[in-house]
Amino acid sequence: MSLDSVMETKESEQQMISTTPHVELELEKLPRDVFRYKLQYWLTRHWLVLSALASELCVALYCFNLAQQHTSGDDLIGLSIMISMGAVIICLLSALVANAIIHTRVTSPSNKLAFMREIVSIKPGFEISDWDTIAAKLNPIFYANSSLVPYFFYDGASCYSFFRTTYLRPFLARKELANSWGGFFGRVQPPVDDLQPFIDQAIGIYEERANKDWQEMLGGSSSGAHDMV
Repeated sequence: MSLDSVMETKESEQQMISTTPHVELELEKLPRDVFRYKLQYWLTRHWLVLSALASELCVALYCFNLAQQHTSGDDLIGLSIMISMGAVIICLLSALVANAIIHTRVTSPSNKLAFMREIVSIKPGFEISDWDTIAAKLNPIFYANSSLVPYFFYDGASCYSFFRTTYLRPFLARKELANSWGGFFGRVQPPVDDLQPFIDQAIGIYEERANKDWQEMLGGSSSGAHDMV
C-alpha cells in the first residue's frame, strides 16, 4: 500500500469532518430521495458531458452559419455534410474523454480504499439495502475527492452495478485467466495496482456474504416447496 494513498485518504476524511452540518446532512441522502425525477439526477450526474456537447454543437452551428453566408449550391451541401460528420465525431470523442475523466477521479487510490473499507465494514451481499448504505456513505467521500458531482451513485443498485463492473468482473476475469490451461496463462496475469490485495480481500468478503445469501434463498425456496407438499 502506497504512502500517498494513505495520506490522500486521511486528508479526504479530515475535509469531510470539517464540512458544515447542513451540507453533510444533504450529501448523506441518496439521489433517489433528493430528486423527484430520475431525469433530474441524470442531468446533474452528467453535467460535464452535457456541457461539452452543448459547446460543440454551438460551434458546429456557428460554422454552418458561416458556410451558408459564403457558399451555395453543391458546395454548401458538401460543406454541411462535412460539418455534421465532424460535429458527430467530436461529440462522441469528447463524451468518451469526459466519462474517462470522471471514471479516473472516482477510481483514485483514496476512493478505492474508501470503497473497499465500506465493503469490509458492512459485508454486503445481494441485499440492496446494504448497498444503499454504502452508496450513501461513498457519495460525500467521492465528492470531497473531486469527483465533480455530489451524487455519484443514484441508489444502492447503481453502487452495486459499479462495484461489479469496476472491481468484481476484472477480479473474476483475472482469476479465470490464472486457472486457464492448467495455470499456463496464470504466469502472465494482467498488471494490477498496489491496492489490489485490499480489493481482493473486500471481494472475498462480498463473495462469502453473497454465497451465504444464496444458500438462504435456496433454503427458503426448499422450505416453501416442502410446505406446499
